[in-house]
Amino acid sequence: MNSTATVLHDSETLVVYPWLDPVVDSTGFEVRSDYVEHYWLGILGPTSTWLLRRLVSGFDHYPDGYELNLPETAAALGLNYRTDKECPFTRGIDRLVMFGVAQKYSYGLAVRTRIPALSARHVQRLPQHLRETHAMWLANATS
Repeated sequence: MNSTATVLHDSETLVVYPWLDPVVDSTGFEVRSDYVEHYWLGILGPTSTWLLRRLVSGFDHYPDGYELNLPETAAALGLNYRTDKECPFTRGIDRLVMFGVAQKYSYGLAVRTRIPALSARHVQRLPQHLRETHAMWLANATS
């Protein structure tokens, strides 16, 4: 896995852009939705999920992108900020990229504002009660 260090450049800021994807934007779920909390949380993990929500909330004020202060953001999430791969904050960014909800872009990070439904492979990783309700949730969301 490519480390986030190539995005962070030992800097204390990161430019965050919205990741525009017509397919996912028309069919996906808003990052701050109950779907993400119920189903993506167990896949991304709590740090990455909270970080994703924080990154997307920046678009409420700066829809075309903004410069994120990394130490301040990490502290707001109860984390320390370091650029090494062992830092939970840095691993959180790596997980967003690894699971396809963010991608390295120019001198920063492009972040989805809507994310797709979980793949079948990821649904199988969920606890039994969430696997059972996932299909019903999707059926209700598309009707």
